[in-house]
Amino acid sequence: MPFYDMGGLSPWQVTVNCSPASFGDAGIMVFAYLAASWAAKDRYWLHSGRLIPLAVFLAVGQTVTVAVEYIALRVRWGWEYSDRMPTILGFGLVRIVMWIVVPLAALGLARRSSRKLVKQ
Repeated sequence: MPFYDMGGLSPWQVTVNCSPASFGDAGIMVFAYLAASWAAKDRYWLHSGRLIPLAVFLAVGQTVTVAVEYIALRVRWGWEYSDRMPTILGFGLVRIVMWIVVPLAALGLARRSSRKLVKQ
């Protein structure tokens, strides 16, 4: 959270204000997975080892994330970056990198935990 300007909010207020964004990130991940499944014509593409669905997953997720950032940085109810946030083209680099690292980790865990289900 040091990369965002929280305007002096208490930790509880920050948690309450950031919770909807966390659910939104989960929704982006589901949408990106569905887009990749559509592109692969296989909802179990995660186990195929093919790179095209993974690229679609990352591209869709990153595109939606950047669009949300663009809007949220410009509306009254949105957020602001602190001076600590490194940016690229006006977008927070932490946010962009986070949407690569967290979803890839989630895909890795999903692949590992569903391996037995796919083999059946």
